[in-house]
Formats: sequence, C-alpha cells, structure tokens
Amino acid sequence: MYNEITNAMWASVPRAFFEAVVRIWWIFAMIVAVIAIRLYLALKHDVRTPLEFVGLIKKLVTKQDKIDTAFIPTIRKHDFPKDFEWINNYTYFKFGKYGVLRFSKKNSKRKNAFRLLTDAKGEFVKTQDIAEKLGIEAGEARIVMNELREKIKNIPKIAKYMDIETNYTGGYRLAINPLLLEQEPNENNLEA
Repeated sequence: MYNEITNAMWASVPRAFFEAVVRIWWIFAMIVAVIAIRLYLALKHDVRTPLEFVGLIKKLVTKQDKIDTAFIPTIRKHDFPKDFEWINNYTYFKFGKYGVLRFSKKNSKRKNAFRLLTDAKGEFVKTQDIAEKLGIEAGEARIVMNELREKIKNIPKIAKYMDIETNYTGGYRLAINPLLLEQEPNENNLEA
C-alpha cells in the first residue's frame, strides 16, 4: 500500500506542475515582457540601470519643455546687435530697445562673467576660461553662470529675448533669439 501511494503521488506531480503553470501563465508572460523591454532599452537607448531608465523617462517628458524655451536659431558674432552695449562704466548692459541689466557691485563675479559672454558676442566661452579670468575654480564658475541665468530669468522683459545657453561640454554663450528681435517692442517694455 505504501508503494501504491508513492507511485500515485509521483504520477500526480507532473500533472500538478502543469496545472500550476496553466494557472499562473500571466506571470511567465510578464517575465518575458520585462526581459524583452530591458533588451530593447539596452540595445536601442543604452539604458542598463534603473537610474538610467528614470533619466530616459525624464528626458522624454521634458523634451517638449526644452523645445519651447530653447532658442533654436541664435545670433552669432557677425550678427550680434550693435545697440547691445555696456553703459556707465560697465554698470549696465543695454539690450537696445528691449531693456537694461543692472549690476550693483563694481567687480562682481557675475558682472565679469557676463562681460566675458558679451565680449564673445554669441560664441561659446569655455568654463575653464571663465574660471581662469575670474580667478576661481571651474565648479564655482558654473555656479556663477547659473546665478546669472537665474538673474536674467527673473527679468521677464529680457528673458523673453535672451538666455545663457550651455553646450554641455563645458561652454556658455549669450543666446539671443533673432526672431523676437525682429519684432518691435512695446513702449512699456523699455526697461527691466
């Protein structure tokens, strides 16, 4: 009798295993789908870790925002407006009819960094060059450039026409939107 029970039990194992697989088929389908998605992301987008996947999602979500705010066509050195100039011993930078950016301190890092950008007239200036000319480390130069960018963004009349762009390889430039400069400004937008 013991042998009969053992034989019956072993005979029912394959059947039980088959029934279990049939009942939970969706788990196997999910595993196959996850493997396929990971393989696709690894081969197509070079995403190998969960953090890289989150970065890819953020990049795809914010892609539309970057297109709206970025100045795709920008003015280069030969087209830089002549009425964009420093006035009053480098205390103010006048954006023609569009507004004025004021620097309160005589030798502030932000003013000197902005002066480097305006001297480049729309061309990229390397972070290392900015750091050397300001006498600071490259990391601090990036902080100064981000502070400048925030200062400009806080003045909507100027931020509408220009921005400080980075090329993600260690350079910054003053990017001016030529499409907006072709429009005549309102009389109310003359100073920032």
